[in-house]
Amino acid sequence: MGSLNYLLANMGIGYKTNREYVLVKQSTLTIKLLKLLYLEGFIMKYVKKEGETHYIRVYMKYYGIKPALTSIKRVSKGSRFIYKKLYDLQKMQSLIKGSLITNSNGIALYKNGRIVKQGGKVLVNLK
Repeated sequence: MGSLNYLLANMGIGYKTNREYVLVKQSTLTIKLLKLLYLEGFIMKYVKKEGETHYIRVYMKYYGIKPALTSIKRVSKGSRFIYKKLYDLQKMQSLIKGSLITNSNGIALYKNGRIVKQGGKVLVNLK
């Protein structure tokens, strides 16, 4: 899960320093998470950097001068996994914009109960 840590750290720093884009390491998990973030409108786009096959350029999204995400927190770590039931995810929604969770259906973004119909392991909370 090193690529996930790299993605979250670079995106967090990118939003805090108002960067146009950040470079993140390419992996299958990274691409799936970036696709979800793009579809939900948290990032503008992501493209593979020309000449570099190991990095992806992620373009940050801003509303005026405010970033689309103010906080990206890793919840489950290598030594500690956090599992939430659907009911618990619904209670958390008033505090956060969404949660990236993984379950038997794959990786999904829980946002107001629209996408996932079950709980799972919470990877990231987005604010």
